[in-house]
Amino acid sequence: MTVKNLILIIILTLSTMMHGTAQFDLIGQLSSDHTILNSLNPAQTMDSTIVIGLPGIFNSNRYKGIAYGDIISSSNNINTIDATTALSVVEPSNHYQNYLDLQGLALHVTTKSITISAGYNVKLMAYAEYTDELVKLGLEGNAQYLDEQLSIGPNFGLRSYHEVYLGLAKKIGNISVGGRFKVLSGIEDLSTSQSQINITTDSEYYALQFDNQYQLNSSGVLAYTDLSDFEVDFDAIRYSGLSSNVGYGVDLGIGIDVNDRWNIKASALDIGKIKWTKRVQNYTSSDSYSYEGVDLVKLIKDSDNFELQDSLYNILQIETTENEYETALAGRYNVSTTYEIDPSQIVGISTYMINHDGPNQWAIALQYRKQLGRLHLSGQYAYINDNPTNIGAGLGINLGWLQLNAYSDNILGLMDMQNTRSTNFRLGASVHL
Repeated sequence: MTVKNLILIIILTLSTMMHGTAQFDLIGQLSSDHTILNSLNPAQTMDSTIVIGLPGIFNSNRYKGIAYGDIISSSNNINTIDATTALSVVEPSNHYQNYLDLQGLALHVTTKSITISAGYNVKLMAYAEYTDELVKLGLEGNAQYLDEQLSIGPNFGLRSYHEVYLGLAKKIGNISVGGRFKVLSGIEDLSTSQSQINITTDSEYYALQFDNQYQLNSSGVLAYTDLSDFEVDFDAIRYSGLSSNVGYGVDLGIGIDVNDRWNIKASALDIGKIKWTKRVQNYTSSDSYSYEGVDLVKLIKDSDNFELQDSLYNILQIETTENEYETALAGRYNVSTTYEIDPSQIVGISTYMINHDGPNQWAIALQYRKQLGRLHLSGQYAYINDNPTNIGAGLGINLGWLQLNAYSDNILGLMDMQNTRSTNFRLGASVHL
């Protein structure tokens, strides 16, 4: 494996591994289906005695930097890679955030003013954070950075887990409160707990100085011998070994009816962690190292004659251990308000923030819902972190005992998923008895 191939792998991995799965769920706050409202705020009680949430999917992707379509082009059904085009779109700080929620069956039983809920989901989340220095160093070499210290260590995580929960929501006067307790079982994980790799090139002798504090943890994903001999096998959905990698989490929520038309809600979701104990490996490079006289751009141009195993492997000096470790869930925080103009029209404002080991993200949205008979049509404009062009749309069909829903916070992104920086959709259904 050559340096150029390694850089291509990094770029493609960060672009495609995360593609199509950040975690915004704004327009769902205007849903007419109480199962969706309950998933966003556990204080939401049901509108029927027995409600069954049917299997559904929520998928959201948000990133800043290199898109899949920036480095992949297609002609005559043949895909070609040109990583150099990444130089024109890479930014000083680049990140990805992704979330996939495969919703299983859920049961909600309501008596008087109390709703008891139970359900099961499979969740996958991924994030990555890297600098333009990593990309430029790999594609252009280090000659332009003499006597400068570059930070090239990417920070990332890729994990999936089972979630079984039991929830309680109660309405007390004009206030609703609720919570969910969740038992988690980690499926697989690959993530960094330390991500510092600093490199300095001496201007006189081209000696490379590495200062590393980098640790990559794996539970069932990475089989590593050295940089020229490793295998990544990520199986996001697996139902064996549910008692392994145990974790716990909570969701908390509150709702206030200011009056008959005006409502305010707030929730904190996915507060918890998972302890990884099965098939655990830790790969650590922690020290300062020197490598004599090399111009990386020359190595790239003559990559056929350069063996990665003989150079970077010696620099990184990776130590392998088998220590258990913990990862925190990606905490999500929602605040929303709705106002009923008349029985068929609702307007709302929704804000959102996510906090995890990757970069924090936030969003704010202006929303409108119109009821036309059995149809509920929603529209939304959202400013998501640094992107002001997000148009959302939603459709709810209320057949009485059966409700169907389809939503997206960025309907335009679904039309060009290879080049857009934001995609999002939800599909769901519920039975009301």
